[in-house]
Amino acid sequence: IPPLRTQGAAGVGGLLFLGAFALAWNSFIFFWTGFALMAPFPVNLAFALFSIPFWVVGIGMAIAVLFGFFGRVRLQITPETIRQTYELFGFRKQATPSSPRTSITKVEHIVRHFTKDSDGDRVTVQPELMIWAGTRQYSIGGKGLLSDPEIEWLGEALSSYLRVPLKTKGGQAKQT
Repeated sequence: IPPLRTQGAAGVGGLLFLGAFALAWNSFIFFWTGFALMAPFPVNLAFALFSIPFWVVGIGMAIAVLFGFFGRVRLQITPETIRQTYELFGFRKQATPSSPRTSITKVEHIVRHFTKDSDGDRVTVQPELMIWAGTRQYSIGGKGLLSDPEIEWLGEALSSYLRVPLKTKGGQAKQT
């Protein structure tokens, strides 16, 4: 699946904004924690412990930016298994535990549609493919990474290759 950096000015602009915000956030937390540790003994530990959740958020934002520019999502379907991993600078994290290929039951094509959020605002649901292997799902797209025609073509190709039905969000099977 292509990285976010290939998704035009909006993708790069969003990553650059998040990167600048993460840099400012982490710089503030770095100095705040440094000054907190200079406080007298019992107070400095309390302030340092208080900063831990802010460090977690800051590091998470930095990883999100790095993943957007340099990461990749890899879906691998072999004759024996299906697995999905996230890769960044040689580090791999399994997104969903692998499943036997024989447990793949369907490919679901979620078409672009609109829904309402909890505030009643209209929200766009991006097109996405879900490969179901038992109760596990392997997602492709869904964040605007692939266009509608790419998702549709990939769904038909996977359905044909895996010999499983392709269903739309409404549950109607497409003939492949």
